[in-house]
Amino acid sequence: MTKQDEGGGLLIGYARVSTEDQNLDAQIASLIRAGCDPDHIHTDQVSAVSKRRPGMALLLKDVREGDTVVVVSLDRFARSLSELIKRLEDFDKRGIHFKSLSQSIDTSTSVGRLIPHVLGAVAEFERALIAERTKRSMQHRKSQGAKFGREWKLTPEKRKAVAQMVREGVRTVEIAKQFGISRGSVRNYSKHVKKRRPRGRPPVNEK
Repeated sequence: MTKQDEGGGLLIGYARVSTEDQNLDAQIASLIRAGCDPDHIHTDQVSAVSKRRPGMALLLKDVREGDTVVVVSLDRFARSLSELIKRLEDFDKRGIHFKSLSQSIDTSTSVGRLIPHVLGAVAEFERALIAERTKRSMQHRKSQGAKFGREWKLTPEKRKAVAQMVREGVRTVEIAKQFGISRGSVRNYSKHVKKRRPRGRPPVNEK
C-alpha cells in the first residue's frame, strides 16, 4: 500500500551510495521505516562527482505537488551546497516538501521552510569569504614580487622580430607558422604596432 504524508501526498524516498561495493539496504530500510513505500524509493550507485544519476532523474519525474521527498542524509541527496539549495528551491516552487532524517529537516513545517533561506545565506557568506581570501592572497603575492596575467611564449628578441615582420606587411599566418604560435598570439604581440605596407607590395587579405 502506498504511504502518504499528513498532507495527503506521497512519501517518495531517495538513496545513494558512491560505489557498487557499498550497500543501499540500510538507507532503504530507514526510508521504509519513515513511511516510504518500496515502490516509490529511487536509488543510485554512482560516485559523488558523477553527473549521471538515473535514480535522481526518476525521482524528479515521479514527485508531484504535495508529495514529500525523503532522504536519510543531505549528503546522500546533493553533491554540494549549491546543488542542495537549487533542488530545495525547485521543490518549493513546485509545492513539494523535503525531509532529511539524519538532520531532522522537514520543509513542510514552519521552521523547516526557513532552511533553504538559511542555506542560501550560508552559501553567499562562503562565496564572500573565498573572494576575500583570494583578494588578500593576490595582494600578498604582488607585494612579494609575483606577476599575474598571461606569460609571453616568445623571448623579447623574438617579439621584436614579430613586430618588425608585422610592420613590413608579412601575412599573419606566415608569422605564426615561422614562430610556432597562433595567429591570435601574433595579433597580441603586435597590437600596439602600426602596420605599414612596403612600397610596391599589393595589399594582402589575411585569413
